[in-house]
Amino acid sequence: MLAEVSPFIAFCFSTAWSAVAWAQPYAATVSVDDAPPGDGVAVVSVIDLSRPDRQGAGRTVSLAEVIAGEPGVHLRATGGLGQFSGALLRGAESSQVAIFMDGVPLGRGGQSAVDLSSLPVDGLERVEVYRGLPPLSFGADAIGGAINLVTRRGGTPSLRVIAGGGSFGLRKLTVIRDFSDGGLRGAASVSYQGATGDFPYFNTGGLVYQLDPRDQVRRQDDGFDEGAADVRLSYEVSGFKLHASAHGLLKRQGVPGIGDPRSEDRHPSFTLGRALLAIGFERGVGPFSLATDLHGLLERSDASALGSVTPLHTEGLSGQVGGQILARLAPRADRQWLFLAEARREDRRSTDLCSAPRTDCDAQGSLTTRSARTRVTAGLSFDLRILGDRLLFQPAVEALVAQSHLFPTAGKAGATGVATDATTFFPSPRIGVRLRLSPWLLLRTSAGRFVRLPTFLELFGDGLFFRDNLTLRPESAWSLETGLRAEVERRGLSVLLETSGFYRLVDDLIQTLHDGPNTLSARNVGSAHMEGLEAEVRGAFRDRVSLRLNYTLLDSRDFTDVPGHTGNVLPGRPRHTVFLRFYAGHGPWRAFYELDHSSSLYLDPANLNPRPGLTLHGVGVSLGPTAGFGGPHGARFTLSVELRNLLDARILLLPAELSANGRPGLVPLSDYNDYPLPGRSFYATLSAQL
Repeated sequence: MLAEVSPFIAFCFSTAWSAVAWAQPYAATVSVDDAPPGDGVAVVSVIDLSRPDRQGAGRTVSLAEVIAGEPGVHLRATGGLGQFSGALLRGAESSQVAIFMDGVPLGRGGQSAVDLSSLPVDGLERVEVYRGLPPLSFGADAIGGAINLVTRRGGTPSLRVIAGGGSFGLRKLTVIRDFSDGGLRGAASVSYQGATGDFPYFNTGGLVYQLDPRDQVRRQDDGFDEGAADVRLSYEVSGFKLHASAHGLLKRQGVPGIGDPRSEDRHPSFTLGRALLAIGFERGVGPFSLATDLHGLLERSDASALGSVTPLHTEGLSGQVGGQILARLAPRADRQWLFLAEARREDRRSTDLCSAPRTDCDAQGSLTTRSARTRVTAGLSFDLRILGDRLLFQPAVEALVAQSHLFPTAGKAGATGVATDATTFFPSPRIGVRLRLSPWLLLRTSAGRFVRLPTFLELFGDGLFFRDNLTLRPESAWSLETGLRAEVERRGLSVLLETSGFYRLVDDLIQTLHDGPNTLSARNVGSAHMEGLEAEVRGAFRDRVSLRLNYTLLDSRDFTDVPGHTGNVLPGRPRHTVFLRFYAGHGPWRAFYELDHSSSLYLDPANLNPRPGLTLHGVGVSLGPTAGFGGPHGARFTLSVELRNLLDARILLLPAELSANGRPGLVPLSDYNDYPLPGRSFYATLSAQL
């Protein structure tokens, strides 16, 4: 795999080294790597995770809990803490949302979507959620926007410890160290978290309208154990900046079934290991700066006892190596050119060790499939600032060339295979405009075309039950957004109001359909559109009272050629969502109330199975930071407790107008895919800044 991109890596080093040798020790341009998004053309939410007294840090086990409640974000989960979660941004599927860590893409050809529950957050400084137009450096794979995880940069020497626990056997311990020494600064974090996970839920046995409140069963295989470590170092001297980072994860978890006890009999499990290493440097002189980043990513997965018959044991190994060059030229203060060059190699190997009953494994042997994808991207953007930076005009274009390759199948008697290739070329034009109407009022508008390449499974099948489709076209979308942002601060009162209207047209949607009695295949089925409105209000008064209110209106429609689906509402997407968080406190004491509401939605593309609206409440209180041992200059502690799903909502009343027989009925609280969700829960967090 490394040999495939070695010419590009050599080019990165030689070009960057030439620039370093040419550059004189003048002041370099400010690195965008360390600066959160400001008042640019993109509509972006920035979630600060650097505060030592952050509320609920002991309960937060993954990225899913962090982005919950953000405008335009709707989460799907498979049950309790630590289980698979996906994010829908403005109605786009989780497979269409690009996920990055410090700009390194975590999604690859071997997976349809990145599991948010496998992304711990204690080593992060902030999270950036781009709901529309992403930065040029993120590439064209962002139909549904992008989420970037920014690791801690370090700085003022400190030691922070977080301990948490609570319902469902949750346990958590994290140690974070920030340091600096001259031009060297860095941060390191080590964490363990886990949960028993099992919880009681109501089971109807498939009878939607005949729920007996006594019919409770206990969730099985819902626990997990996870260890993670993150390290980042950066060194800066005379305008030269070098950084290196490493991320490691090892997670083992049960795999609970849907809301049916029979789906849990085999006690399936899933193990994931991940290692990510990235290095890069930046050098600037006068109007020119050059940044180079190289990365390597390796993931290994092991799934046991999945499915009722096949497969019983599957191992997967996926790797990725790549590099990126960003060259900036600013001949004048009011204009800047940005050139992007990127190459990436993705490789996926999957081994089915036992697709027959275990007593027949030795005779059947194993089946190994391998797929790979080579991608090259080139992009160019131009920033033009007019009227003293009041107007920012930013056109850009990218071109993506990708070649996917299937290697001959190996193993298992009777299996055959031949090498297969599929090549894609995709242009991605985009434009963004930002106009500052006054010192407190900002207008943004942007448009662009983005893509999602088919996964290896969708293209090449699995050689058994999933057929190949080499004529499959990538999903593509035109996205448009426009909005206003107003921010006022006066006499201790600060108010921020942001509204955005958006429209997205997705073409060549890929769906998995039955093409025979026992076979599946992926094919392009047509288009869909999502349009809506987001509104966010934030207010605070002298750090004593703060309010945050988000509202999203979404209309998502299916225009595919699947019979019975055209014109229907896309499943799993509520029309209205509201999120409210209210903080109040004085001195070290703070309390909060939280409301999370989503309106009714459909569970199926035919719009025959509705789920009523859902409202969850949460409350909590925190004390701190307060001085502990060592006096006022010693350790400072923060203690917080919180109740989630305060009213223990586990049963929903299905209104008569939504039911099939015209009579109201009781249904269990569940996610879009019929996975039961937990009831009332309690969590406590103790953090210490040493």
